[in-house]
Amino acid sequence: MLHCIYTGTAFAYTVFITEILKYTIGRPRPDWLGRCQPNFTKVQAALNNTAVTMFNRTICTSTDQEALDDGQKSFLSGHTSCKCMH
Repeated sequence: MLHCIYTGTAFAYTVFITEILKYTIGRPRPDWLGRCQPNFTKVQAALNNTAVTMFNRTICTSTDQEALDDGQKSFLSGHTSCKCMH
């Protein structure tokens, strides 16, 4: 019985830490541009101004904030972090 409590607590901590890290250091998923639906006029203007450009949500035409939020939580993998818990 005590083992189940320890395992449940470890799982909860793992999920909590993984989610916090996803929000702070998350990376875009491979389909992020599809979710974003970028305004290519803004993209071209940014590329003309500098050789190195970092894009954020200001280029997006999509209004689905939930899809954009989820699209930027590729790293850390929740599956991998839960597997490492064992």
